[in-house]
Amino acid sequence: MAKRGLPNRRNPKVGRNRIELWGELSDQPELRSTPSGKALLRLKVDCGEPGEELELEVVMAGDSGRELGASLKSGQQVWVAGSLRAVWSNSRSGIRERQLEVMASRVERR
Repeated sequence: MAKRGLPNRRNPKVGRNRIELWGELSDQPELRSTPSGKALLRLKVDCGEPGEELELEVVMAGDSGRELGASLKSGQQVWVAGSLRAVWSNSRSGIRERQLEVMASRVERR
């Protein structure tokens, strides 16, 4: 018998996640392309209550991101659906740091 919460043949989706956020774009969207030509749209979404700092980094890949990048502006309200992922990087001082970001499957203006 498999331990509860671990992926197995009967329940392969355990361990995946889903997130939805509503917030305001706190900065201009940043559109870049990978060396292979794939579009990457990066957004900073402020999801906190007034007086609370809660800004999440959102990434959307592909043609959907390219189209959205042209129409989104700082200060707009957005709804984002996707999943969380951990991104590891090394700081200038050599310390390995983890940051969570949202991989968006859908972004809509509100």
